[in-house]
Amino acid sequence: MISAARIAEVPYLVVNHKETLTPPMAPNATSMPTEPDIVISSSVYASYGAYVVLVLIFGLSQNLLTLYVFYSDRRLHSMHNYFIVGLSLADIGMCVFGNWMIIASSFSQHWVFGRIGLPFLNFYFT
Repeated sequence: MISAARIAEVPYLVVNHKETLTPPMAPNATSMPTEPDIVISSSVYASYGAYVVLVLIFGLSQNLLTLYVFYSDRRLHSMHNYFIVGLSLADIGMCVFGNWMIIASSFSQHWVFGRIGLPFLNFYFT
């Protein structure tokens, strides 16, 4: 559990007139550190990128197989199965439109799409 004292230590971000996020400066501070607190090794990025590639491959193959089986057999055309087809189509959209952004950023070891790409990624994952 996080204590109230620890929450009070977290600086809040304010938006200035230039539409950039800036942390509030302490009275005696001249600059904020630019290096991240946590350094992630390149093997972690590569492992995560490989994992998302596997999710993409298996997600596409299984969902396309589901669509093929549904459309090839007339007996499966029931209302319950249409719901499963809808879920399968949504998952294919997730795999195609969302995972490639994570794969590209994982293998390059930083977010390559800037502030413009974040709303698109959040749109596809919600």
